[in-house]
Formats: sequence, C-alpha cells, structure tokens
Amino acid sequence: MLWKIKLKSLITYLIYNSILLTVSYFFDRFFQMLIFVLFFSFIQNCFKYRFHADSIVDDPIKAVRLCKVITICVEIIYMIFCKNLDISIYSNLFIIFLIAFINCLIEFALENIIIKNDYLKDKDKLLELCRKANLSKNATDRMVLKYIENKTYQEIANIECVDVDTIKKSINRSRKKIFKG
Repeated sequence: MLWKIKLKSLITYLIYNSILLTVSYFFDRFFQMLIFVLFFSFIQNCFKYRFHADSIVDDPIKAVRLCKVITICVEIIYMIFCKNLDISIYSNLFIIFLIAFINCLIEFALENIIIKNDYLKDKDKLLELCRKANLSKNATDRMVLKYIENKTYQEIANIECVDVDTIKKSINRSRKKIFKG
C-alpha cells in the first residue's frame, strides 16, 4: 500500500516537472529551469528553516494546496526573472540560493515573530508553555502580567516591589526557556 502512494507521488512529481520543463523550453529557458528543478530542493534543505504553508493555515488540506500554489508562483517568477538574463550556471545557482534563503527567512519570521506572539496573547497557551518550561509560579505570574494583562515592566515592578531590571531579566529568561530551540 505504501509503495503505491510513493509511486503515485513520484509519477505526479515527474509529470509536473515535465510540464514545467516543457513550458520553460518554449520560453528559451530550459537549461535554467532544469538547474532550478535539480538544485532547488537540495539547496533549500541546507537551511534549518523551510517555509511550509501550515505555518499560516491550520487546515492540512488547505496548507498543501497553498504550498503547491506558492511553489508554482516561485517557479514562474524564477522563469520570468531569468528570461531577461543570459547568465551562467553559477549565477543561476546563486539566484536559487537567494530564493531558498528568502524562503528560510519567511519561515523564521513566521515561527519566531508571528506564532510566538500568538502564543503570548492566549492565556491558556501561555500557561501551558510556562508549565512545559517548568517556570516558577512567580515567573509565570510575571509572564501573564506582561503579555496577557499588557502591564509595563515598571508596573510589574511596582506590583512586586522589586527593581525594573529584575523584572526585565526574569521575563527575558522566561521567554528563552519557553521558546528554546
């Protein structure tokens, strides 16, 4: 059963790339698109982060569809961009590297900015993260005051009768424990 799924996936991949290479042939960019098809996945896998549509869409079916649309758009943009350039194989590899690097930056931004801030705005998610990170009750309370109740560092320091720097260091330490890795 698994081999049937793998075979179907391989056939779909080959048909898709054959169509892509045929279209690029008519635009006189067969060689550049062949380089893109051969090296893009390899170069992209060299980065720790790789954009996946499931970062922005919760539904797996919608995420797969969105990922396919994004892939097609990237390939079309690459083909259009290279249409006006008569460049070497090294320049093509550099452009592919840049595309993969931008892809990595997008995922990094999504994970580290948008998704983390979403977790910090939901009290249940924040409490769960604090519990998993084994934060003390005091540190958890500071995180709730800062991110759920939107208190400033000074307001939290006044509530606890401690120095502002203590609060800043504690919250930063807690964030690092919660979002380590």
